[in-house]
Amino acid sequence: MDFHALLLFRYHQWIYRLQFFVLVKCLLCIKCKILDPTHFLVVLQRLLLAYLSSNLLFFYVECSVIWSLFDTVQDYLKLERIEMFGLKAKSLLSMINNIYEEFIKLYQQFGDVSYEVLMPEEKQFTADLNEFFASIEQFDRRLASIFDQAFAECYNLESFFKFVWIMGVIANRPIIMAQLWHNYEEIIQRVDQHFSDLKVLFDKNFNSGKDNELSTLNSYLPVVSASLCFLMRLRKRTLLPIECMKLIDHPLINDKMENVLKDKYEELEAIIDEKEKEIFNAWAEKLPEIWETHLTKTLLNVREDQLLETNFDFALKTALKEIRYMIIAKIPDLPQEAIDFYNKSQFFFISTYNLNLIVNWYNRIRNESAPVEFQLVEDEVENIDNLINYGQEHYDWNSEEVPEYIDNLLKITWKLHARVFRAQENLNNIMDEMYTWAMMPVIYRKDARDENLLSVADKDDKFAERFAEIEATAEELEHVLKENYKLFFDLLPDHVYNKEELELLDAHTEEEEEVETEKAEEGNNAEAAKPDEEITEEAEVPEEQEQVEEEEEVDEETLAMRREKWQPYLLYVDNLISKGLIQAVSTSICYILDETDPEGEICPSFEIQMCLENPSIVFRPPVELDDPEGFYAFFESLLLEMMKMGTLIPRVDPELHEGRENYALDVAEEEGIVFMLEETCNRAKLALIEVKGHVYIYEIYSWLWTDDKQEYLSYFLRFSQYVSPKQREMIEQHPEFIPDNLKEKKPDLADFKREIDYFMSLYNQCDQLQNEQIFCRWLKLDIKPFKQTLLNIICKWANVLKEYLVNRITTQLENLAEFLKAAMENFSRPIHEDDYDALLETIYYLKEVRDRQYEIEDMFDPIKKTIELLQGYNVYLDEKIFNWLVELPVNWETLKKMAAQVKHIVQPLMTRQIDLLKKRLSYYNFKQHRFLNEFHEQDVFNPDCENHYEKLNEIHEEVLKFLSEEKDLRDQIVIFEQELPEFKMTKQIQKEMQFLKTLWDYVNVITTSLNEWKKTTWKKLDVEWMDQECKKILRELRQLDKDVRLWELYTNIEAQVRNMMASLRAVSELQNPAIRDRHWRELMAETKVVFIMTDNTTLEDLLKLQLHKYEEEVKNIVAKSVKEMAMEKVLKELKDTWSTLEFGKEIHERTKLNILKIDEETIEILEDNQVQLQNLLGSKFVGYFLGEILDWQKKLSTADAVINAWFEVQRAWGYLESIFIGSEDIRSQLPEETKRFEKIDREFKHVP
Repeated sequence: MDFHALLLFRYHQWIYRLQFFVLVKCLLCIKCKILDPTHFLVVLQRLLLAYLSSNLLFFYVECSVIWSLFDTVQDYLKLERIEMFGLKAKSLLSMINNIYEEFIKLYQQFGDVSYEVLMPEEKQFTADLNEFFASIEQFDRRLASIFDQAFAECYNLESFFKFVWIMGVIANRPIIMAQLWHNYEEIIQRVDQHFSDLKVLFDKNFNSGKDNELSTLNSYLPVVSASLCFLMRLRKRTLLPIECMKLIDHPLINDKMENVLKDKYEELEAIIDEKEKEIFNAWAEKLPEIWETHLTKTLLNVREDQLLETNFDFALKTALKEIRYMIIAKIPDLPQEAIDFYNKSQFFFISTYNLNLIVNWYNRIRNESAPVEFQLVEDEVENIDNLINYGQEHYDWNSEEVPEYIDNLLKITWKLHARVFRAQENLNNIMDEMYTWAMMPVIYRKDARDENLLSVADKDDKFAERFAEIEATAEELEHVLKENYKLFFDLLPDHVYNKEELELLDAHTEEEEEVETEKAEEGNNAEAAKPDEEITEEAEVPEEQEQVEEEEEVDEETLAMRREKWQPYLLYVDNLISKGLIQAVSTSICYILDETDPEGEICPSFEIQMCLENPSIVFRPPVELDDPEGFYAFFESLLLEMMKMGTLIPRVDPELHEGRENYALDVAEEEGIVFMLEETCNRAKLALIEVKGHVYIYEIYSWLWTDDKQEYLSYFLRFSQYVSPKQREMIEQHPEFIPDNLKEKKPDLADFKREIDYFMSLYNQCDQLQNEQIFCRWLKLDIKPFKQTLLNIICKWANVLKEYLVNRITTQLENLAEFLKAAMENFSRPIHEDDYDALLETIYYLKEVRDRQYEIEDMFDPIKKTIELLQGYNVYLDEKIFNWLVELPVNWETLKKMAAQVKHIVQPLMTRQIDLLKKRLSYYNFKQHRFLNEFHEQDVFNPDCENHYEKLNEIHEEVLKFLSEEKDLRDQIVIFEQELPEFKMTKQIQKEMQFLKTLWDYVNVITTSLNEWKKTTWKKLDVEWMDQECKKILRELRQLDKDVRLWELYTNIEAQVRNMMASLRAVSELQNPAIRDRHWRELMAETKVVFIMTDNTTLEDLLKLQLHKYEEEVKNIVAKSVKEMAMEKVLKELKDTWSTLEFGKEIHERTKLNILKIDEETIEILEDNQVQLQNLLGSKFVGYFLGEILDWQKKLSTADAVINAWFEVQRAWGYLESIFIGSEDIRSQLPEETKRFEKIDREFKHVP
């Protein structure tokens, strides 16, 4: 073939390949949803045209550019699924998403072009493509910056590798690769540092020369296994970076891994392998020594405190664990001796398991049994100890009899353990049952919600339920004591304990199954060990075992022994029951104590209602402490019911506590309960005191329920305002003195509105009062009943005014309607000349029409305003009122016209009746004068008048007759419109009658008082008080009218009071303690009245002396007695003083003789007393004491003279004694004088 043909063949071959390449790429783009299928048809058409065209080369270049575009698109489309991590992950991911969205918009522009991109002559595609790649370049730079920040967030090798994998192939774009090159360098550095750190870690744990560091590698594995496991993990950490780097396609990574990191990796692998062999070989060499040392030991260790320990050495357990973990880890070259030892693991497991059961049961019997319980089984424990001691002497871990020995010991120990702790369980169950209700208070908050009050409404049911629980516990206790008796003395059959045996065997079987499973997993690396013994026993035991065997017949000695051992156990149970009941009572009382804590954060627990029951505020229940129906009594009853729980369980053994059939005294004597009872009661008292004091807050409203509403209304109608009780009392006592702030005024509509508005305002104010008040944080006072009653009372006060207005309107209209009807009827009847009564009635109605004209015409508008006011307060008015308002004005106009006609007809008849009326008035005036004169001559003005009140009543009856006649005359005068005369005589009689009645009242009171005083013994008289009472009586008498003072009755009673005052002054003087019998005799001589003065002498006896006439003489006698009493006192003091005075004594220095001495104070007393006696002699009242005074004056003068003479002689003796006795020279010179002085000296010394 020539060259041209060859070239043509190659040319067509190249063209076919190019076309095939373009078609394949287009199909891939369609699959990746980069190229639209319709565009693929365009490309295929262009290929066919190009095949026939001479521009095939240009088409190839164009396809290459499009292929580059498709690669870029594939890279950027992967950004949609990229994920970030680290603190900046959210912001970085947001920037990547922004780039992705901008790229999608940019790429979509190629789908919107109108030209054919594969046409060689199309130039716009090239321009658009260049612009596209320019934007892609900007995106690459932005992505590189974002990825660089993301690399900065990576904190270890793992995070670096993960991020490289996340970036994917887009990281290989030239711009991005260049900007991220330093991050890949950092990865290389970190991997290199990682290998270095692993080498340091290895050296630290294995090349430091410290064996104890190996034990800290893994606290859950033995030392050798932990070391081998650590080396295995170290190998994995060495291999991990190499495996990760192999997954990264980067030139720097590929180069460094081959040239730098590979050597370090191989070095670490070598030293790890070497260390594993060294550790394993050292361990294998120690195994024979361990078996020889520890398998020859005894099965158990008996400690000094008689407790047991399993004697399976820790080294044997460690060896078994090491072999087991090596088999699991598939360590090669494991010694056959080790595998054989491991095959006996089932024997060791069962033996140690059973021994551990024995140890636990035995130690539990010794440790957890109460002393009284251990005492009951002490003999059986000794039997177990003997069996243990036998095993200690004859068996070790290599003995073949070990399983049988352990099985026997297990059964004996298990049975004793089951009996003891079955009994303990029985007692614990009964105590748990007791404490289920003992730890729960009987009374607690309703629905167990803190905001509710204590549920005391159903307290009887709750106490009954609690008492039933206690009684059920008492019955169960009796049953438990019987069963425990048989358990401790082994009187029950063995099958009773099958439940515990079954549980033991089930646990044993589960352990065997676990070991079998582990053996099966080890496969062919070790032989499975077979258990030495397999127990498969099944038993069915009911949950509750009834008593099936009665106590066997035994001798009296055995029964006595059992009773002796059983007695302490009963005492032990008795104490437990006592504590349980004390706890039950304490729990309930303590709950009350906690719920009444005044300083705790609690809600109210009790409630008292405050009610208003006229005339005072009351509480339900009452708060008085001594009220049997009160809150305090109820509170105490709750506590007593709680204390009653101690009486519901009989004593376990009454013989141990004589006189105590139950636990009531135990509960009552508990100090904690006594304290809580006192504290709760004190809190209740304090709270009730505060509640009682709270009522004073509402005293400002007390007038609402204490004041009389009708009395308030009467004063309001008088003064147009509220009048306080104090003002009312003042007005009642002194009607003529009305306070300045009160003026009599008829209230208008505005006054009524003001008062009603005040009550409505007061209603709103009281409506804002609190519905409840909390005291001491736990006692709630429910004020709603009081508040509701108070609001009702306020409404009643307002209704008083409203009803008054309604009644006033009704009364006014009703009276007007009746008046109009009666007047019309009267005016319609004819009047005869002799019909005086009819004339008076007609005149009356004519006068009423005239006088009431303005009143009636002006009354309708105020009534309408009143109705509007009442309707504003929602007051219902009767329909007839509105009918009257329409009808009555019309009737009134009709009546006025009729009155004018009737008046013209009756005028002549009125003139004649007026003349007759004047004659009757003259005659009545004459009778007044006559009656007044007769009145002044009545006996009631005489002080000696008897039955004065009856006579006053008779006179009053006559006065009433005059007044009745006077009233008739007044009415007629008013009817005929004549001048009303003054009836002065009648008024004068009434006035004097009132004065006379008052004066006689005074006379009776004064006379009665004076007579009572006269019966009092004179020594018990309170003269000062009686004098004040007399002055008070005189002041009240002087307040009577001045005309009364002229009456004989007045002067007589005033004289009696004044005489009594004068006599009292004299009696007051005579009560002086200085008065003696001689003074009474002088008084009798002055008054010339003789009587005997005793303690029973009364004031009446003294008044017979007419002391008011001898006031001056009494004063003189009393003054004399006072002076004489002073003299008597001085003389008594003289006697007392000189009867006790004595000379002092002192020792003469040379002769040792007692000589007399006298104080200066004694000399002063002597001189003062002489002066006093001289003064007494100068008094004019000295007569009675003259002899005694002169006698004392003589005695004191003699004493003064003797004292002076004695001390003069004593001084001379003392001077001469020292000369004639004490000086030998003088004695020899003056012998005669010396002899004379010696005689004098002897006489002086012998003076008594």
